[in-house]
Amino acid sequence: FEAQIILTNKMNLPQLTFTRFIAAIVIVIYHFGLGKTVFPFNLNAIEKVLLGGNLGVSYFYVLSGFVMVIAYYGKELSKKDYWLLRLARVYPVHLLILHYIIVVHRDYVATYFNSKSFLSQFTLMQSWSYLYRHSYNWPAWSLSVEIFFYFMFPFLLIFIKKTSEKIFFITTFFVWIGSLLIQFLNYNTYYDAIPLPINHFNSFLVGMVTALLFKKYQLTFLKLTQNQVSLISILSLICILLVAIIPDFEIRNFGLISPIFGVLLIGISLNKSWLKKLFSKPFFVLLGEISFGIYMIHWPLWLTFTKFIPQQKFDSNLYFWLYFFVLMIISYLSFKFIETPSRLLMRNFLNKK
Repeated sequence: FEAQIILTNKMNLPQLTFTRFIAAIVIVIYHFGLGKTVFPFNLNAIEKVLLGGNLGVSYFYVLSGFVMVIAYYGKELSKKDYWLLRLARVYPVHLLILHYIIVVHRDYVATYFNSKSFLSQFTLMQSWSYLYRHSYNWPAWSLSVEIFFYFMFPFLLIFIKKTSEKIFFITTFFVWIGSLLIQFLNYNTYYDAIPLPINHFNSFLVGMVTALLFKKYQLTFLKLTQNQVSLISILSLICILLVAIIPDFEIRNFGLISPIFGVLLIGISLNKSWLKKLFSKPFFVLLGEISFGIYMIHWPLWLTFTKFIPQQKFDSNLYFWLYFFVLMIISYLSFKFIETPSRLLMRNFLNKK
């Protein structure tokens, strides 16, 4: 959930920022747009792809690991400062939404409204609990997973420094394989355990490895022609779409295609075509920056819509687009008046120490 990315050689990668918006919108459509004409046309093939739209969460995890390494690897990192900055970026929005749901949608949370469920949500530990992982703001389970990644990241950098990048690559490979094997063997019985942060740790590690490889072999990657870069991006995207359309294949959400997401990230990062110029424009970068709000707000906003605006009075497509328009507005306001100020306040506070 990071903003604009800059490599050590000052290469700007704003096009990656916009991909966060795409992933967030795919998740919104996956939750509330399926079965509706959410495009000017309605193709069965698009509908099949969107049935695998929850893969967008896995993409967020890989992108997060990628961005963390690009931003911090090789630099002195204060664990305390890092954790405070990460919390300042995400916690105010989470806390505001949590209390909003309790006040406005008390009927929705009535079945699990107790001190334990609230405390798990308040501390962003809900994804460690089978009972409370989807309580209150359902999508926040993945933020709970991200918090675990944020906590682990400084220690992972220490691990790399004390061993080597090669050892980290090997460790990540075995964690990735081991996680998939465990989930495959227990798939039918423990599907509901998906939100557990440890089940998604392999995706974050793959993102880190991708960034390390990108930094290490950056000069070699830059020698690739744009046709080769485009081919890499297209082939990886095709693989992702093929996995997305497989029905009832939920094990894909355990990091199965994280390496493919990594390849796609490299392809997008190396792109110098008109697509990069388009996605680098301020408007598209802004869409990427409000993606966190889109993801966190889309569920409670839908609850609000369905509670106060009866769907029966609207065409289903019009209802979705009205909801989508309001979601975009609120997400922008959240970014401008909550996320950005809280992050700047924390940064200023740390700079004055």
